[in-house]
Amino acid sequence: MAPALPPSTRSILARLARRALLTAGPALAQPQLQHFQRRGLTVNHTQGVTLGVIGAYVVIIALLWNLPYVRWVLWPFKVGGLATTRATRDGIDGSIQWDLTKRVC
Repeated sequence: MAPALPPSTRSILARLARRALLTAGPALAQPQLQHFQRRGLTVNHTQGVTLGVIGAYVVIIALLWNLPYVRWVLWPFKVGGLATTRATRDGIDGSIQWDLTKRVC
């Protein structure tokens, strides 16, 4: 929970916020001072193809991951991927540890 401000600090902050709003208010209402422009977001052909391929992969993986029989078939590959990742990470960590141990000794 955020710390509570004492009443004197709150009144000072409220006064400063009110002053800032009164000072900046007229400038915010003038459209020529606003530097943001509206622009359309378009996708070129290559980007569209890339987004389509990504979307297709997401849908296919989501379906294969959740269909009962296919999930059972994919389970060894999931475990193999996990084991490979863990073994690689542990191997890298182990080699770093061994190098540090050799330097110290």
